[in-house]
Amino acid sequence: MKNSTYIEKKWMHFKVSTLSASITALVIAGIPNLSTASDIDIYQAGGTGNVNIYFMLDTSGSMGSMSLDEDYKYKASKKSLMCQPMSASGRNYTKSANGNRWVIFQSVTSGTGAYTKEGDDYIFVGGGGDYNKIKEEDYYYNNGIRYARSSQFTVDYKSCENTDEICYSENGYTAEKNVIPLQINGYTYVPSGEKYCLIKESFLNINNTNDNNYLKKIKSICEPNGVSGEYRCLTRMANLKKGLLSLINSDSSDETKYFAIGQYSGSSSSNLTSPTFLPMNATNKAIISSKIEALSADGGTPIGNGYERATNQITSSTSGANNTKPECTGNGIYLLTDGEPSDSNAYSNWGSSRPTGVTQAQFDQLRNDFWKSLGRKARANLSSDRTIKLATVGFGGMYYLDTTYAKDGNFECNVYLNGANATNQSSLCYSGTKKSVFGQGGFYNAQSAEDIVASINQFVGDVSKTVEGSTMGASTIPVDPLNSTQLQPYSYFPMFKPLINTDDQLWAGNLKKFKIDTTSGTIIDQKNKTIFEGDNIRDSLEDYWYESAGSSSDDKKMAWGGLLSKLKVHNKPTLLSSGSIQSFNRELYINQDGQLKKVTEVLSSTTRPANAQYLYGLLGYSKLAAADFAALSSKSYNDQLIYLKDKSNLQNYQMGSVIHSTPIMLTQEGSFGYDGDNYVSKGRKDYILAGTTQGLVQVVDAESGKEVFSFLPAEFLNGTSNQAKGFAESLAMDRRTDATKDQFFYGVDGPWVAYSEYKNKFNITTNSTTNTTTETESLVASKQYVYGGLRMGGKSYYGLDLTKLGSTVANEKPTMLFHIDPVKAAANSPLSFMGQSWSKPTVTYIRWNGQKKLAMIVGGGYDPQYEDPAFVSGTTKPVKGNGIYIFDALNGDLLWWSSSNAPESAVTQATITNNRVTAPESNQISDMKHSIPSRIKAVDRDGDGVTDHLYVADLGGQLFRVDLNAKHKITSTASEKQSFVLNAFKLADMNDTNGKRRFYEPPTFTIHKDGGKRFAVLALSSGDRSNPLKTAANASSDVVIAIEDHGVTQNPPVKPNITLSDLHNLSGASSRLDTAKGWYYPTVISETRIKGDKSETVTLKLRGFEPGIALDNDLYFSLFNPDKSTADTANVTSCTGGITGESIAYKFCLPYGICSATVKGPLKVGSLGPGILGLTLGPGRSSETNRTLIFNKATSPVPPEYTVTDKLVPRRWYEYLPYKSGS
Repeated sequence: MKNSTYIEKKWMHFKVSTLSASITALVIAGIPNLSTASDIDIYQAGGTGNVNIYFMLDTSGSMGSMSLDEDYKYKASKKSLMCQPMSASGRNYTKSANGNRWVIFQSVTSGTGAYTKEGDDYIFVGGGGDYNKIKEEDYYYNNGIRYARSSQFTVDYKSCENTDEICYSENGYTAEKNVIPLQINGYTYVPSGEKYCLIKESFLNINNTNDNNYLKKIKSICEPNGVSGEYRCLTRMANLKKGLLSLINSDSSDETKYFAIGQYSGSSSSNLTSPTFLPMNATNKAIISSKIEALSADGGTPIGNGYERATNQITSSTSGANNTKPECTGNGIYLLTDGEPSDSNAYSNWGSSRPTGVTQAQFDQLRNDFWKSLGRKARANLSSDRTIKLATVGFGGMYYLDTTYAKDGNFECNVYLNGANATNQSSLCYSGTKKSVFGQGGFYNAQSAEDIVASINQFVGDVSKTVEGSTMGASTIPVDPLNSTQLQPYSYFPMFKPLINTDDQLWAGNLKKFKIDTTSGTIIDQKNKTIFEGDNIRDSLEDYWYESAGSSSDDKKMAWGGLLSKLKVHNKPTLLSSGSIQSFNRELYINQDGQLKKVTEVLSSTTRPANAQYLYGLLGYSKLAAADFAALSSKSYNDQLIYLKDKSNLQNYQMGSVIHSTPIMLTQEGSFGYDGDNYVSKGRKDYILAGTTQGLVQVVDAESGKEVFSFLPAEFLNGTSNQAKGFAESLAMDRRTDATKDQFFYGVDGPWVAYSEYKNKFNITTNSTTNTTTETESLVASKQYVYGGLRMGGKSYYGLDLTKLGSTVANEKPTMLFHIDPVKAAANSPLSFMGQSWSKPTVTYIRWNGQKKLAMIVGGGYDPQYEDPAFVSGTTKPVKGNGIYIFDALNGDLLWWSSSNAPESAVTQATITNNRVTAPESNQISDMKHSIPSRIKAVDRDGDGVTDHLYVADLGGQLFRVDLNAKHKITSTASEKQSFVLNAFKLADMNDTNGKRRFYEPPTFTIHKDGGKRFAVLALSSGDRSNPLKTAANASSDVVIAIEDHGVTQNPPVKPNITLSDLHNLSGASSRLDTAKGWYYPTVISETRIKGDKSETVTLKLRGFEPGIALDNDLYFSLFNPDKSTADTANVTSCTGGITGESIAYKFCLPYGICSATVKGPLKVGSLGPGILGLTLGPGRSSETNRTLIFNKATSPVPPEYTVTDKLVPRRWYEYLPYKSGS
């Protein structure tokens, strides 16, 4: 067959107007956003991940057989009393030896009977001839003499079968002796001969409420005895051993867990167990298991001494010896006791004054000097470099509650405020519970071995400082550039690793392609797996750019699949058989002398820039070390290639993070149309563009995932300062380790946009056999321009011409349109007032000097002074970025600007020399004193494809409007002169006494009609993105706000002046809709949450960082809740993993804010996920042409779905040009 191609005439050229392009370039999903002292705060990077837990255990005498009586005794309703304690108060006692034990019994008087000894038992023969056993009472030593604790002894009849006392005396018939040792993994927790209580259901009347409750208790605490209805109830010591042995020998106890065990008994803490931290490998598990097996119950309860010893062990230099970063290891003391503290002098050095940050009421929860001192010590441990948490465990019957309380350690301690032991019970609880300010490790009222295991596992999890594996933002779903009514069925996800306080200057990242599951409204991989499993990113997801050979088994999240895997496989240098480099397989460009040049051309030139050797880190040698770069720096290009010949082992690729530079789609070619009722598209050449923190703009083939073009701004390489050199070094995997290592390099951090025009292309195919021809039609890009800034990476804006992207024709390559560089601007010139290039460009047509001109409009940018939450711009503290700038989109000439810094008298005529604008027009807006990092909202009021109005808000809580002049004319004839701008003014001031509100995103613009009159509504949400986690009382009070602009629809437009007092407060009691000029809603929202069988009301202080979306009179905003975290934000350190804060989608209604007469305030749609996330609009569930919000994981109920109906079949478009296009 024979192919031929021709291009249809110029009048058939297909164009995408600026307004259409600005709407359809992308439906942007929010991505977790970062900046030096701002939204980077939401990420808490991981440390070593190891855990040190010191188990300080009460092994006093009360943990032994005498605990059976206190824990299990019960008076059943079924039987009569025959065995009971008798008071021995006031009587005389003698003592008698029984082996190694002492027994104290009542002196025998005449006529009352006599004592005899039968084996190990003492028998009292009463006056009536009855034989009664004498109980061994509860004793303790003092100076070698054992004394009874109580003034009672127990008389047990030999036959107690008919009594109602269950497990009253451990020498009674209900106390059995174990015959066969009970073991776990070969280690004994109940030796032969140890006593236990045998409880039978037959002892009880299960129809009796009290008996039934007792049985429930027994079933929850005791273990089955092998006979139905019988339970073996163990001593506290046996349960403790059982629980610890179960934990130590479980798979969850691995080498990242370092355990030490101490015991406190007698009058001091003991080190007879395993006081040094050991990782839980097989050898050390055996060592600790043997120590646990040897524990015995003896002595008192010196809690103070035990806690002091555990603290010293953690803070000693030998603690966790294999943990290379001890301050990043989770440290905790697990203090278990079944009783009350004995006298101890350990706390005398802790002090008893109220600690800093603790209120008197909180301090008084610890009810005597001992507990106050312990609480002070716990508080000090909590704020120490190693952050030692204290978990307290009240073990046994003294702490038993018949109601289930918090199993996660978040215990309400007021349940222990009454009773004989209230002081010690409640104080022990308050010392550990998460609800207090002391130990923060939790309080647990454990009763069984299972309770011990559960509490330890919870505590280990709470103490663990998780290494943050990867963070993923929300999806970016492109609009089809060939048909603005259609969304692409794929979603593009950035993934990166936040590395806080490390030596890394680069956050490694990746970009992945997933598919939209329209049935669930979620994102899936090639194997139909959802991205998230619960709140966690799944391992080993096979996205649509997945390349097995390039995926790292060391990191199955961030480095698995995606663009990074393609780079590693397809873009490595090609070597000859001799080992020499044949070619570098990367289309990498850098700007030099106003042109785009291939990096290899720059490297081989005689005028290569400083630090050029670091470019090899981008050409496939990312493993080169500092010594390699030093060696390469002085070599010629040929010698550099010779040097690299032997460095094939250092070949690799890395990527930076895609943080704020949201991916956009470029389409170079494709055909479209309808096949029946379905939209079809084929023969496409689609590409995805995004900027990364490595300093690159990368363009990727959307189908294959292979990179086809990348651009490195030369300013990242040419700097001579240490910081600039440090950034050059971050192009490879080697980092600087000097003082500049704290500088995070953002690279190309700003969002980019595309402007595209298309022309028809007809392909004629001739079939030589049938001598017939077939004509197919497609669209090819006649203009493909991209624009973007650097955001935190700098102040520059770049324009690139990518029309020749992907071309195989010689010498056809991408070129540079312009570079706007405020850093090099002359003092007091318009560009000198620009800040960091945060503002996403708005590319649109304007009327300029009688022509239709393509323009790039941006806000002035961001000033780092706003990192101070209390900062307000003023005459003594002026800021950069307080302006609006309009540039020629083809050559970068400044056409017009406005600011408080602009000349007081408007410059109404630009200066043009050789068809270039050498002096712009300007208008001063005296109130425009705050930075404007927002995108500029452009509005085409009359649908002619040319912008008529601009809207933007600033970081000072103000909204501005600029009305452009359709009759603009530059001429020397005074009567014909027409200025570019009709009005440039402050439309609204949205502040109150709570301070300056900050707006980082453009307003959502909608048009409404009421009473025959049309008006615009501009909706915004405020929030201090520079301090997203600040929730103090003096933080700015944020709002969602909607302002009615009735002046913009009038001809000519008029200038309203609106303040917050002119608006209706939707949360207020009275309605002012008839007189208000809009509405606002304070984003302090109350929410009811269900926890178990209880509900609680929480107050969320939300703030808005992302633009809204309006659909069919519904208005959606993503609001950020800083109080929710995947990490423990209360005690977070530089080593704690997690993301602080959560984004939630809320729905308001337009135009008046009220959705129904019965619903007051917004409707919560669902959680978008951890971090700062924006809204993502995607295909509907019932039809791909419909629209709905897309979530990272399924939400219930599902969000509303909106029907979108095409009124015209988009087969061919043309544009009427009422103005000269100038091209």
